[in-house]
Amino acid sequence: MAGGTLRVHFTTDDLSRVRVASTMDHLWEVVLSLHMLCDNAHPVLFGQWRRDTLAAVRRTHAEPSLAMLATLAPAARYFPDFLTPENGGEAFDTGVDAVMATPVSELRGQLALLARTRPLPGWVSRLAAGEQTALARLEKALRDYHRLAIGPVERAIQRSLGRIGDKAGAAGWQDMLQPVLQWNHPVLAAPFLEDFDLHLNGRGLKLVPSFFCMGAPVKLYDDSLTPTLVCPIVHDPRWLGGGTGQPIEQLLGVSRARILEFVAANPATTNAVISTVLHISPPTVSYHLRILRESGLLATDRDANLVVHTSTRLGAALLNGRPL
Repeated sequence: MAGGTLRVHFTTDDLSRVRVASTMDHLWEVVLSLHMLCDNAHPVLFGQWRRDTLAAVRRTHAEPSLAMLATLAPAARYFPDFLTPENGGEAFDTGVDAVMATPVSELRGQLALLARTRPLPGWVSRLAAGEQTALARLEKALRDYHRLAIGPVERAIQRSLGRIGDKAGAAGWQDMLQPVLQWNHPVLAAPFLEDFDLHLNGRGLKLVPSFFCMGAPVKLYDDSLTPTLVCPIVHDPRWLGGGTGQPIEQLLGVSRARILEFVAANPATTNAVISTVLHISPPTVSYHLRILRESGLLATDRDANLVVHTSTRLGAALLNGRPL
């Protein structure tokens, strides 16, 4: 959970060296979706995907692969950078090849850092030594997980990220940032695990929009690597083809149901984003938000100079069709 602020400091040279990933970064999606799979957060957006993926893991007896990745990439302050190589976005196979080619010195050093954070099973030491059997197990785990968790929804993810890339190319990278990332020249600020200042010093910045990144951005641990910031996106709550359904629309009204659904899928969103994405006038958005807030279905807070909205447990339960 974010408890601090990340501040990325740009020089004049850095502003001309910002790159936005144009394709899905498969390895980042593997790691961040794994975090989402092991949590019960955002049930409206990821509940069905989570149920489908866990069922597929059980059906194919892939629990050992899932357990291996969960050990190496915990949803915590640290997980090894070698799991998300710089060229992981080119293609999944390319990314896996890059992981397998990680120098033993990096495996040893990064897994030693992981061992400081939690007890690790014995096979991790064999992986740290670069043993081929351990590397083969890791490759199988990555391929199993990608096939079961990412493969069935890859087209939907690509569509969502494609819309972000089109916007970034047409309007500039500052306009693609979700409200959670605040640009105040020459500093980009965002919620983070702790207070941290990243000085680019002319190296530029790679922005990686990620489907499974929620709430706060993620960066590489090693600041000597290419500065990379993995960013949340604005989600379509009906990305799997579902929706609130007629009963909820009859209960709340179509516009109000769409707004609640959108807020549940995009925590800490703003009036302006809701209005723009759903094509509802700002006064109408404000009116519906007030009704939803007074009904206990969403909460409104102030984050710095922004007023942001998040669904409550009651709102999420209503959309999810499940009891509290």
